[in-house]
Amino acid sequence: MYKCPYCEKETITLWAKISTGPMSAATCTDCGKRSTTSVRAQMLALFPVVIGVFLPNYVPALMPFKFPIVVVVIVVSLLVYGMTAPLMKKS
Repeated sequence: MYKCPYCEKETITLWAKISTGPMSAATCTDCGKRSTTSVRAQMLALFPVVIGVFLPNYVPALMPFKFPIVVVVIVVSLLVYGMTAPLMKKS
């Protein structure tokens, strides 16, 4: 659980935090206010995914492993994003 930026209580789940985006926000189950993560953090989370998708196209030895590489990169990227991106008050 992660702290709500408004009430400072640990009420935001990892899934809710990962699901935040420009059009969605995590809602605190205690105070009901909405919070999000920065667009910069969201873009940084996408960078490894883009590399994981395109790298096997340029390194032929990796092509048979393209699907597992993409799955692992997406999972790791989302977990790192969820654990490191700070929640902010939704403006």
